[in-house]
Amino acid sequence: MGKTLTGSGSKGKRKKYYYYHCTKGCPYRLSAALLNLNFLKFLKNLNVNDGFQESVRKISNDINANEQKAYNYKKNEIVRAMEKVVNRNLNAQQLFTRGEIDYDDYNLIKNNCKASLKNYTEQLQTQAIEFISKKQTHKHCDMIINDLVNLYESANVITKQKVIRLFFPEKVILASNQIEELLPYRIKVILSISEFKQQREYHKNDQEINDFIKELIFLSRDFNFAKLH
Repeated sequence: MGKTLTGSGSKGKRKKYYYYHCTKGCPYRLSAALLNLNFLKFLKNLNVNDGFQESVRKISNDINANEQKAYNYKKNEIVRAMEKVVNRNLNAQQLFTRGEIDYDDYNLIKNNCKASLKNYTEQLQTQAIEFISKKQTHKHCDMIINDLVNLYESANVITKQKVIRLFFPEKVILASNQIEELLPYRIKVILSISEFKQQREYHKNDQEINDFIKELIFLSRDFNFAKLH
């Protein structure tokens, strides 16, 4: 019967050793370094089932479409704000020409408008760069699983934890030393280690798989976007 794993560390003469175990009195110890090496090997050898890449593309297209709408909405907001600034500047010119405001007031308004336009232009550029850099193409989708090991190896600790949480629940049940045996059911389905056992489970696991794909897409693109900055 499997037991829930938890992590601990023991201080040696030269360094601290980390390991996984179950209950406090259990003598069994699983080296964290060994498990991490096995996880890295597992990522290198990932082999998803035939429908996975198709699902990645479909979900990625849905995400791109939603974010295109959000980008267009934000861009239009900024453009409308810029139009108001331009109109304010033109109005100030007319008031100055008619002698209704003095030069100092006109110059102040003009400079404020110039600064505002510069700020809005920078916002537009930032929005465009962020949208384009995070947009997933079919090539990116096909590379997500293949690039996961490279992402993991070069990522910081927080991102590494996110990758691990993609594959494992918060409580890992120890059944053997093999990474594959520690995986939750939905991941085994994705990797063709298991098939759907019952038809009534299909919709539940299908949603779980879609959620996994979404998390994978966001994690991959956020990491790639961060590398650009």
